[in-house]
Amino acid sequence: MAQGKVLESRWFRILSVEPSPDPQYRIFCSLLHQPIKGSQDYEALSYTWGTDKAIAPIFIDGGVLFVDGVCINQDDATVRNNQVSQMADIYSSSIEVLVWLGEGNKYTDRGMDSLGEISARAKLIEDRILKERSDRHQMHKEWTDLFHSVHARHDSDECFAGIGALFFRDWWNRVWTVQEITLARAAKVQVGKKSLPWECFEIFSKLYTVDAVHTSGQVRPEWSEKYRIFQYYTRQIFIKADTIRVMRIKMLENIEILLSPMVQYTLRRFATDPRDKIYAILGLINCAFVEIWKADEPGSSSFD
Repeated sequence: MAQGKVLESRWFRILSVEPSPDPQYRIFCSLLHQPIKGSQDYEALSYTWGTDKAIAPIFIDGGVLFVDGVCINQDDATVRNNQVSQMADIYSSSIEVLVWLGEGNKYTDRGMDSLGEISARAKLIEDRILKERSDRHQMHKEWTDLFHSVHARHDSDECFAGIGALFFRDWWNRVWTVQEITLARAAKVQVGKKSLPWECFEIFSKLYTVDAVHTSGQVRPEWSEKYRIFQYYTRQIFIKADTIRVMRIKMLENIEILLSPMVQYTLRRFATDPRDKIYAILGLINCAFVEIWKADEPGSSSFD
C-alpha cells in the first residue's frame, strides 16, 4: 500500500475499511488524508506491536480507523517523527479507542466473562451507595464482601486465573498505551471475539485495590493456594490499571499531572523505539513545563 508523505502539521491519515459480507474476503481499504481537528469520526486502535511480518489477517467489518502501524509510514523518518509528536491529539480526538489485547483462548474467555460479571455487581453497589449518599466506607465494605463472595464460588480459581490472563498481556507493559487510554473519550477492550467497556477494567482494578487495602498483611482462610499465587504476581499489574484510572480522572477534571511521577510510573513500560517514551510521557503532562516545550517545538521530532 502506497503511503506517500504527510508533512503538514496537525494533519494525519486514517484508514477507511470497506465492509465485507464474508470475513474470508480480501480486505479493501484506503488511506484518507485529513486534519486531526475537524476530520470525520474515527476510532483509534491501541495495541502492542508484534513482529515486522504479519502472521494472521485482521477482519474488520467496515469503519474508519487510526492504526499507527498502517497510517504512519514507518519507513520515512521525517514523516514518522512528525506524526509521533501528534499522537496525543490523534487519540484524544477519536470518538473511541479500541484496546486490542490479542487473540483469545479459553482462559481469556473465562476472564472476560468473570470480569464483566464482577464489575457489573460492583457498579450496582457503587451507584446505589452514591444515590443514597451513604458513607463511602459502606461501599468499600460491600465491595470487600463482594470480593470475598467470589472466593466462595466453586470456580473461583478459574475466575481469577482468567482475569489474570487478561492483565498479563503485553499491552499493560507498553508506554504508548498509557497515553492512548488515558486520553480516550471512550474506550472498549477486545480480546479475541469478546469485548467489554474499559470501565469494567477500571472498576475491577479499584475493587481489587480496595480489597487489598482492607486485607493487607492477612492470609484469609477462604483464599486458595492458587489465589495466593495470583495475588502475589498480579498486585503490581492491578496497581498499573488503577493508576491509569486516576490519570483519566485528572485529565477529565484538568488536574495537574507532573513530569516526575510520570517518569517514575513509566520506568517499566517500553516502546519499540525507546526514544518515543519522551513523546508518550509528554503527551500526558499538563503542567507549565510542557506548555513551554510545545511553544518551542519546531513541528517535528529531531529524532532520525
